[in-house]
Amino acid sequence: CVHGWLLSGRLWEPLQAELSPEWDSWAPDLPGFGAAPRPRGLQPTLASYGRWLAREAQEQAGGRPIVLIGHSLGGSLCLHAAGQLGQQLLALCRLLHFGEQCSAVEGHGLRGAARQPLQRRV
Repeated sequence: CVHGWLLSGRLWEPLQAELSPEWDSWAPDLPGFGAAPRPRGLQPTLASYGRWLAREAQEQAGGRPIVLIGHSLGGSLCLHAAGQLGQQLLALCRLLHFGEQCSAVEGHGLRGAARQPLQRRV
């Protein structure tokens, strides 16, 4: 779960409480937001932050499928990260200030997956 501009990962605490314990979730402070400093070398661009997000999400997931959820800026970063996650990316959901938009990842055989209920972990 990726927060928007000038927010932090704490934005997602209510959702994480609802998902737990059936679903694992991760809601980092983006580098330079919340308590996370921006590391030297991480450029303040959508592409650079998208690469950071993809690497960190893969590390957190440990090979399990990934569903990216992003609010505002976080949704844009999820779009940039999506192309780097390959078959590991199950779905992407962008929550915007005026509504929500969910989409399955093109080219991964997941068309319509966002409209289907996700299976819970066993």
